[in-house]
Amino acid sequence: MNEINFLPPVFNPGKIVGIGLNYEEYRVMLKCPKPEVPLFFFKPTSTLVGHKDYVYIPRGGKWPGTSSKILFHEYELALVIGRRTRNVDRREVHKYVFGFTIFSDITAHDIEMIKPGFVLYQ
Repeated sequence: MNEINFLPPVFNPGKIVGIGLNYEEYRVMLKCPKPEVPLFFFKPTSTLVGHKDYVYIPRGGKWPGTSSKILFHEYELALVIGRRTRNVDRREVHKYVFGFTIFSDITAHDIEMIKPGFVLYQ
């Protein structure tokens, strides 16, 4: 198995959508109030890598505070949607699910907290 390199399960996804602050322990640690509605965020599709690939950590960006010293990683259960959806009845959702996979979500927490919800360009 050492010679096998697992690639991302979808090569060219339309988008990667996450739901933030959905783990109570993490939310409390960040001292964030409980959201009244789900908080969605997007990850660039260019961040997908295989299981043996390198993850590049921001270092020495041209803006103050863009060199990360605090990385968080969380293993997530990812739902892969197989076709376009809109206003799907909850009894029909299973018809749109392509499958499930494991997703390692890595966040430069110190950079994220400068302006939560915004991306700093380097």
